[in-house]
Amino acid sequence: MNKAKQNDDYQTIRLQKHTDLQRLYEKTYAGFDFGFAGLVGAERPNIFGDSYDDKVCGGALRNIRSCILDSLSSPQPFDVLRNKGTYELGVRGAEAALTVGEIFARIIETGGALSLSTKTEDLMALTRTLTKAVMRLELNIVAPVCPDYGKGEHYYSEIGDGLGAEARGAVDASKLISKTFENLSYGIQIRPKIDILVADTEDDIREIIHRVSNGDLERYKDSCSVSSEKIEKQLAGMYTSAFSSTFSKFLGAEFRHAQYQYQHMLYRGMALDTNKRLNQEIVNISKERAERHAQILGREEINYELTVRYIAQYAALGSLVRNMDYSPRLLLNYRTPNLEYFNIGRDYGLLRTDKDEKTVPVLTYNVDRGK
Repeated sequence: MNKAKQNDDYQTIRLQKHTDLQRLYEKTYAGFDFGFAGLVGAERPNIFGDSYDDKVCGGALRNIRSCILDSLSSPQPFDVLRNKGTYELGVRGAEAALTVGEIFARIIETGGALSLSTKTEDLMALTRTLTKAVMRLELNIVAPVCPDYGKGEHYYSEIGDGLGAEARGAVDASKLISKTFENLSYGIQIRPKIDILVADTEDDIREIIHRVSNGDLERYKDSCSVSSEKIEKQLAGMYTSAFSSTFSKFLGAEFRHAQYQYQHMLYRGMALDTNKRLNQEIVNISKERAERHAQILGREEINYELTVRYIAQYAALGSLVRNMDYSPRLLLNYRTPNLEYFNIGRDYGLLRTDKDEKTVPVLTYNVDRGK
């Protein structure tokens, strides 16, 4: 049987001419050429919007190709074909590539309610994660949220057991993610598992526990647990598998241990002046948030205590998610300058484990603090 006949019999798809891909272009204004030849014409809008240049999108293409080829652990001859030194994908790989494109398109179509990082490394990591999710039919998403600390002048004056602004935003974002993965065009079914975690992480600061629960640590913990139960009720009935818990129940003592490790590294770096950029960011953040930190503590911050603490907490969660056994995984978080500290090992060289140089991808969402 000659090669042309083989291709015809097994419905091998040349992606450059795939009619479904053309329809995807028209539907989403996608600028991907999933045949891996780069972008299809500079004049055509790309799937990532105007924030991403051709080099970034070309890199995303290469990541999709690489991840699909790696994920085909035992490819059949017509899953991946080699032709004059270049790879083409067969039916299974083509559908996977198109599905990744469709997921990106749906994220963009939320109009910013869900958004992507503009950093090349972050975009590449998200591309790899979504491609692995499509190939493995699984995706794990971790979303940290603050407890119900109130708002406005009553912020951090008393803990409640409802949904704070970040929790409401995470619930809305989870519903958008559910719609993003529901009824994908090429028959690939992925039901991401979403865990929204209430950060019951202030139990080691007596001043805060005294302010928000009259010093009653058990009440503080119980309020966070009740909040997580209420969050989970709002997640019921979605296409995705969505749950809620607290940091202490989900992560155990590991989170606090990792947080303290990073706090030590940050203070040591300040003392030795080994990372001038990070040290200056700590100073700047402390100044910018002086009023908010005073509201949380009931006094002025001393020695950058909350600034360092919160950076360390973002770094700790990023490290723990990065080192989790299950894969693929990503973080879902509201927009904040602290986002970059999820990848503090990659960007600043603070490594707790050997894996901390790698990127954990992050999707972000809006928070309406006026509700």
